[in-house]
Amino acid sequence: MSEHIHNTDTVLVAFFALATVVVGCMSNEDSPQPPELAAQECTSLFDGETLNGWAQLGNAAIFVEDGAIVGTGVQEPVNTFLRTNQEYTDFDLSLEFKIDSL
Repeated sequence: MSEHIHNTDTVLVAFFALATVVVGCMSNEDSPQPPELAAQECTSLFDGETLNGWAQLGNAAIFVEDGAIVGTGVQEPVNTFLRTNQEYTDFDLSLEFKIDSL
C-alpha cells in the first residue's frame, strides 16, 4: 500500500466526516420498524457504484471500490470531507466503516 493511505489522522477524520453524512436504509427482519416508520419511504444515498449526489471538500482521494466508498489520506490539508449535495433532516443513520491498522 502506498504511504499516504497510512496517514491515520487524515483517514480517521475522513471516515468520521463521512460517517456524519451517510444515511442508509438497511432491512432487518429480526427487528421490525414501528408502523409509523415502516410506512415512510427510505432514501439510499449511495448507489454502490458512483459518487453521484456527493460533493468532496479537500484533497484526499475518495472513490468507489468493490461497492464501498474508499478514502485515502493526504499530508496537507489534513481534513477532507464527503457530503451529500442535498440536505436531510429527521433521519436515522446506519453505516459500516473500516479503518486500516496503524
